[in-house]
Amino acid sequence: MDLIAPANIPNGAFVTTVDFYLYQNAGSIGACVSLKSRANTGLSAVVVGAQWTNAAVTSMASVQTATANINSYINTVNNEYLVYAATSTSMGASTRIYGARVTYTMTNVGH
Repeated sequence: MDLIAPANIPNGAFVTTVDFYLYQNAGSIGACVSLKSRANTGLSAVVVGAQWTNAAVTSMASVQTATANINSYINTVNNEYLVYAATSTSMGASTRIYGARVTYTMTNVGH
């Protein structure tokens, strides 16, 4: 199942990581998480930086953190950004995404 949400990141930000908080208590599943960009007028999105992928996320009765290393500048003039998570099984009581956190820095903040 794919989950996609818009990411409101300031133009010019340098994104270092995106952390996804996964709960998985249903045996072993495949999962991938990433930050994607799409041209403001485009239909397809591309992965920004590295995508976190694990073919066998093990069952744990606790929230796990999956971190995608991005290390990329954001250009919201021409693009929009999306947080993306996909699993090899449907989401439900045993497999959930609790949230995502985008970590970034701003080096030239205007007033």
